[in-house]
Amino acid sequence: MAALPILLFEDKIMETVEKNSVVVIIGETGSGKSTQLSQILHRRGYTRSGAIAITQPRRVAAVSVSRRVAYEVGVQLGEEVGYAIRFEDRTSDKTCIKYLTDGVLLRESLSNPELDQYSVIILDEAHERSLNTHTLS
Repeated sequence: MAALPILLFEDKIMETVEKNSVVVIIGETGSGKSTQLSQILHRRGYTRSGAIAITQPRRVAAVSVSRRVAYEVGVQLGEEVGYAIRFEDRTSDKTCIKYLTDGVLLRESLSNPELDQYSVIILDEAHERSLNTHTLS
């Protein structure tokens, strides 16, 4: 498999993330933002202090992207990599990369406003504005 374009910028992305609490990453469709960014952060130790949450605007995207990342990482879906969508939660105590809809993350924030179970929260596809993503931003 050819390296995805985002991987060429891994060091620059990490340098920027380490210096800033909020980062906006823009890249072409297919550049690997949705699948690779969480893996980069995981490799760099960001899951030691909490899970990485990655919102997806649609349920189908949360499920399919989490399946892809679990495959790439070489783990069983629902273990280290999982997803949570309305009426379905495929995560475990081992989950350190969690794909979820913005609605699920918003509901989680109602019971834990600090969302301190996460070391990083990625609002993927943030340009697809919704009331949920606006509230989470």
